[in-house]
Amino acid sequence: MGIEKRHILTYSAQVNGRVEKPNQSIANILATITHDNNDWDEKLTHTMLALNSAIHEATYTSPFFLEHGKDIRLSYRYQKESDIPRDSYEYVEKLLPSLEHTFQKVLDHLKRQEASHISQRTVTTKSHHYDYQIGSLCFIKTPKIKSKLSHKLRPKFEGPFRVTERFSRVNYREQNVEQPRKKFNIHVNRMIPFIKRFSYLHLNNLEEQLRTSENDDRVTQAQHYNLRPRAVNSNA
Repeated sequence: MGIEKRHILTYSAQVNGRVEKPNQSIANILATITHDNNDWDEKLTHTMLALNSAIHEATYTSPFFLEHGKDIRLSYRYQKESDIPRDSYEYVEKLLPSLEHTFQKVLDHLKRQEASHISQRTVTTKSHHYDYQIGSLCFIKTPKIKSKLSHKLRPKFEGPFRVTERFSRVNYREQNVEQPRKKFNIHVNRMIPFIKRFSYLHLNNLEEQLRTSENDDRVTQAQHYNLRPRAVNSNA
């Protein structure tokens, strides 16, 4: 049926950009034209009209034109009588060539943009992302951690967690080390490598052992020198 399963991760809009990017645009427009939190739903019609009539940066045309084959008729625009097709056949004859030309241009623009994004993503992934292997330990950044501390003193990461499955270079499945049943998917942007801290306790114990051994050696050497026989004077 052409259904593709995708792993959508929390706090990572880039993995579902087709949905999250329009949602972000809608939120930005509503934040601009809405002055009261109670009437934002009344602005949705105007918001969708603005999005459908705007030129998309990837397709270089408006979504309305791709859907209907003509530009949207806004209040400040009008269409001359000579441009209106007289019958349905004439409308189809004008519509199909225009749509074919537009679709081909959109396809070319999308291919170039996709190639550009892939090259940029490859460079960014290699330079900034750590290559985690199955079994690796890491900490996970959690935006909101319940704590009584202030925002500056609040811990930013939780863990450690263990990588149990790797979907791609940026998508992983993690397992809580203390709670093995707790598993979830995570994006690499929220992961940092787990580096075991160097403990200085064994050095302190080693210094005490060295001091004790040095004292024992001194006592042994002193006793050894006391037991050494004295030289006999032959002239006596």
